[in-house]
Amino acid sequence: MHKRVLIAAISAVLSPAVFAQVIVGITPHGFALIDSLDSEQSPAPDDVMVALSKAIQLARSNPADLALPYLDEVGSRVVFNATSARGIALIKSNSSLLQSHNGIALPPGSVEPQMAKVSVARMQAIRDAIVQYVSDMNVPHVISLSDSAEMNKVVVSVTQIVPELDQFLAQNFPTDEVAMLISNADVGTAIGRFRDTSPFYGGARFVRANGDPPVFANMSCTSGIPWRVESVIHGTRVLGGMVTAGHCVPRTYQSDYWTWGATSYSPITTMGTSFIGWSNWGPGGTVKPFGGFNENLGDVALILMTKDGKDVSNFIYRGPGISSPGAPVDYVSVNDVFYRPLVAGRKPDRRICFSGAISGESCRYVVRAVGDYHYVRENTWARGVVTVTRSATQAASCLQPGDSGAPVYSYPGVEGDEARYHTVKVHGVLSGAGFESNTFKCIAVLTDIHTFDKALIGGAAVR
Repeated sequence: MHKRVLIAAISAVLSPAVFAQVIVGITPHGFALIDSLDSEQSPAPDDVMVALSKAIQLARSNPADLALPYLDEVGSRVVFNATSARGIALIKSNSSLLQSHNGIALPPGSVEPQMAKVSVARMQAIRDAIVQYVSDMNVPHVISLSDSAEMNKVVVSVTQIVPELDQFLAQNFPTDEVAMLISNADVGTAIGRFRDTSPFYGGARFVRANGDPPVFANMSCTSGIPWRVESVIHGTRVLGGMVTAGHCVPRTYQSDYWTWGATSYSPITTMGTSFIGWSNWGPGGTVKPFGGFNENLGDVALILMTKDGKDVSNFIYRGPGISSPGAPVDYVSVNDVFYRPLVAGRKPDRRICFSGAISGESCRYVVRAVGDYHYVRENTWARGVVTVTRSATQAASCLQPGDSGAPVYSYPGVEGDEARYHTVKVHGVLSGAGFESNTFKCIAVLTDIHTFDKALIGGAAVR
């Protein structure tokens, strides 16, 4: 059994802290093997979570001078990390913005910068270099790349230690910039509740088609967030749309670029069309930035309903999925977009739910990491996604192939009380899912709505 050693805070800090990742071993080239990226602490106050969200946005806007912030062990304050004197000045000059939300001041000392080594820009460069190497050399057993703010390292999740990857890391990065995590979750973009028709709801099965009349291809996904678009092209009218996973939309490859234009269908009728510019997914996975970020983020496409009077409604199916035939139809209404991006480090007050066409509604997920790079298949990466987890005893209780694109949302009440409520706030759409049997956890990756709501035309259909 490996000796368990608590990892101390990042190097060169002014106010050292201790955090939860635990070293369970060392790779042959000296990189730390950690046991988990999950956090099991109690929820932090919402104002602290808002401050953390603002601090993350500030860091991503100044990637050369700031490192990612995180919450302290108690969850009472944000730990701000700078990598330069300019970064320290940036944090101090933004202290009033970062310290309060809706006029409620956070505890004194909430904005207390400390020095870190690995900036946001450096983390991105490390991730990009690893992505390039894994893709070029077709390195096996790589699952994902995560940014650990507490460790101030990039964490490479693998199913087993790969000697050539360990050697590549040693040749290119010092051991205080990268760590490894052994995981056996097979997280992929699942290509695989009922007979949905206009007005379409989120959480229903849809398929792509080849030919006209359609000959359904071997692909099934889930409709995500109902969307509305004001269109001048189509006679100044409001059109219905559906946001889902980018890898789910039909597309054809022409020359050296991808074009969109094929139709998506529910099992009984046409739904709509997605054109180029309304998706950030293509060869190799995430292919362009969304939402004003410099990084490529997410796995998203918008299906627009331009013909036949088709429309959407602000409802999402919940309850059992197609895997439970004969179950009663149940649904909830979308009343808003969750007001801030998801952040890692603490269990949210409102647990995260998915509604997959195959699996049905699945709740009680918590955020493990934000900004992950997930390896899907050969040369294909979902970049900048959010990873969430929940406890499970078997893979069958997790999200399944065909759930890709499912809406992600949370209820207003407390955990375990979801059935009482009939309105939700949306967080984003599912990209892929799997089961991590060594930790007995369901793993799911999603695209946060705050990375694409300003990039796509229109907005979420809310009541």
